[in-house]
This record gives sequence, structure tokens and C-alpha cells, in this order.
Amino acid sequence: MKLTDDLTKYHEKLVIGTEGNAIGVFGPYSRGNDMFITVDFKFKQLDVNWSGLEIIDEKYLAGKRKLNKGLKKAKDIVLTVGPAGGFQNLKFNYKDEKGAEVRFETWTKNEGLEVLKSLEELGKKIKKDINETDVQKQRRLEREAKKKATEKKKAAKKKKENPKP
Repeated sequence: MKLTDDLTKYHEKLVIGTEGNAIGVFGPYSRGNDMFITVDFKFKQLDVNWSGLEIIDEKYLAGKRKLNKGLKKAKDIVLTVGPAGGFQNLKFNYKDEKGAEVRFETWTKNEGLEVLKSLEELGKKIKKDINETDVQKQRRLEREAKKKATEKKKAAKKKKENPKP
């Protein structure tokens, strides 16, 4: 990882370009929010916002390039959201350059939304699943039916008020 933000307010050596290793979710910010990752800078460990980092690991970047090629061949794309519409996971299949079936799945919101955006730009069909209990589903369907009925009443009223000549 390479810093793209000046973090000298946390340590005088944390200037733009300083390199460190991402070590997972150890600090309080990274444990509570997937926008942060703990980075070991040899002289200090710190939770850093992903937006202030550049990934320079060639093995990771090669995998990312391979995934980007696979996006063009993606099929069976499923986005799972919670009852309130929040991201839960994204999964799909594709064939790699050797013809082997590859399954991609992520539960990480940032990565999932980034991949989802690329899939949408490619015009891929994405199935949206709502992960909800039976009671939540019943309530959602009732709300949707009520909304449709209200819209239908409004349309009928408008049509009655403005009849065509």
C-alpha cells in the first residue's frame, strides 16, 4: 500500500508516498467500518481510509486485471440486499481465458459496489434478491400493494377530473 494522503498529523513520517502493508482489520475504525484498513508502516500501525491509499501489490493488481476481463463474460449475476436496500453481497460466474468456470463472490460493500458499477456499465442483467424474513417480505408486499392501489386511485381521480373530449 502507498499513501496518497498526507497523514503527518498522526506521525511525522506519514507523508504522501509512504509504503506499508495492509494487515487486515485490527484497529477500532477498520473493525467498525469497511472504509478503513489497518496498515503497518514499520514505525506505526494505523487505520487508514481506503480512499487515501493506492494498492501497489502486483499479485493483487494482476488478480484485479483478471477479474476485469471476466466481467465481460459474467453471467448469473445476483446482488443481495437487506430489507432496507443495503448491500449484503454480490456474486456471479464467468469463464477465464482457459475456459475454466470461476465463481466471484464478495461481501465487502466497497468492492461489491465497484464491481457492480462496472457490470452496469457493461449493460449486464443483474438479479436483485432481498434477504428478508417471511414477516418482512409480507410487510413489504403489503406496502407495495397499498402504494399501487393509491397510485391507481389517483390516476382514476385525475382521469375523472380531466375527461378526454
